[in-house]
Amino acid sequence: MTSFPMLPWLYDIKLDANGVRFVLFGFWTVHLLRFENIKSVIEIGNLSLGAWNAYNFKNRLFARALLIEMHRGWFARKVLVTPKNPNEFLVCLRDHGVVISTGRAH
Repeated sequence: MTSFPMLPWLYDIKLDANGVRFVLFGFWTVHLLRFENIKSVIEIGNLSLGAWNAYNFKNRLFARALLIEMHRGWFARKVLVTPKNPNEFLVCLRDHGVVISTGRAH
C-alpha cells in the first residue's frame, strides 16, 4: 500500500546532523529534537492510531508510522511521525544510537 501525503508542504519532519527537525512550510524549524533526547522509536504500522498520550505529527495516510519517545520534553514526551522515507529515517536514527523496535506502543 502506498502512502498518501497530506499537507507535507505545511508541516513535516527532516533529518539533519543534529537530530530531527519539525518544520513548517518546508523551511521554518519550529523544534529540533536532538538525537541524544530520543529514548526509543517504535514502529507502529501503517494503520495504527498510535498512543493516546502522543502528539500526532503524522502527515501521510497509509504510511509507516513511528512513535518517538523522548527522555524529556516540555509539551509531550511522545510524538507520532510518518517520515517521507521511513527506511532512511530509521537507519539514520540507528546510526546515532537510537533504540528501534517494532510492535505496539505502550
